[in-house]
Amino acid sequence: MKPFRFPLQPLLEYRERIERDHRVAVARAEADRRSIESSLADSQDTIAGCKLDLREALGAGGGPVDLRSVRLQSTASFHMQVKAQRLAIQLAGAHQRLEGERAKLAEAAKARRAVELLKERRRQEWLAEQTRREIRAVDELATMAAARRRPDDDSREVLA
Repeated sequence: MKPFRFPLQPLLEYRERIERDHRVAVARAEADRRSIESSLADSQDTIAGCKLDLREALGAGGGPVDLRSVRLQSTASFHMQVKAQRLAIQLAGAHQRLEGERAKLAEAAKARRAVELLKERRRQEWLAEQTRREIRAVDELATMAAARRRPDDDSREVLA
């Protein structure tokens, strides 16, 4: 009995490769998103620290306020806020890219699954055909065996 051979196996392997590539793209997009989120969290922590330092510089002991350090501190805080806003925009873009990659992955998985279902259906048909062939072969052997026994039965009747 010949083994089952799926004629569209190269197509199935191609679609599996495409799906694998999309999984890698989703993983990269997810890593980018996590990296941006981490940077944004760091920026927010730095902004909170800058604001705390600014409050301390403005209200420290009721003595004279060093305007130069206050101005530097507020400028640093402002720059960190601008950086955080930029990161927030990048994060929104990363979320969009991630969703796009996930949609592509879902489509690739659907396309691969369609070919896999076709392969399974063809395999079931092949198995059914193999079973039919085996049954036909057994029937033919049984018919041939019965035909061989018959002439012997007829010759006994003539002799009797």
